[in-house]
Amino acid sequence: REAALRRAEADAKAQAALAAEERRRAAEEVIELSSDEEEEAVALGGGKENESAPAAARRLRREAYEAHIERSSDASARNRKETEKEKETFRNPLLDPPRYEPSAAPSAGDLRLSTDERAEIADVGLAWYPCSACLDTGNAGCTLIAQELATRMGLCDGLGVPTGGFAGYVEVRGVVAGAAERLAKVHVTYRIKGKTMRVWAGITRAGLGCDLLVSRNDIVEFERDGYTLSAR
Repeated sequence: REAALRRAEADAKAQAALAAEERRRAAEEVIELSSDEEEEAVALGGGKENESAPAAARRLRREAYEAHIERSSDASARNRKETEKEKETFRNPLLDPPRYEPSAAPSAGDLRLSTDERAEIADVGLAWYPCSACLDTGNAGCTLIAQELATRMGLCDGLGVPTGGFAGYVEVRGVVAGAAERLAKVHVTYRIKGKTMRVWAGITRAGLGCDLLVSRNDIVEFERDGYTLSAR
């Protein structure tokens, strides 16, 4: 029995050695040299002392094979990195559907309002344009828009008639007792420091000293969202 085991071990070692030799020979023969490289190997004797041309050719094949393996390994590593990067950026729309992501909360400085502010107003094409705004706590009526600005935004024509169709009037009372004026009203969309408002505004030819005279009701909406108004 022991003799049979020794013979089995010897056979296994012989087979392993034969397989290793076959792999070595296959590695040497995987990369074939061109005819020019063969001639160069014969002419130079392989570049090593006492090295025959066939041995030099085999050595060159082996070196070319090793270089090929190294390049393949580098390419595989790059492919793995690219695949991992794609996995990191890929989002399964079923498991991670797109959702609304609110913008960053404004800082305390962004929540401070003054009576005179820079604002933006949307035209009929919903494009935004800069304008000046005055936050008037004494305006208990509605917000007013200068007719010149309303015309530029396409909200009314040159006569002050709303382009979107007549929607009625708003009555504006002055500081003088009994003084009042009826103004055509139009929907106005404006924003100040990140807050967007869509309100009815009266179109006026009066000199407001600004493009948009914001009413007390609008100011209250700002304050509900954490904004504070100072007289500066």
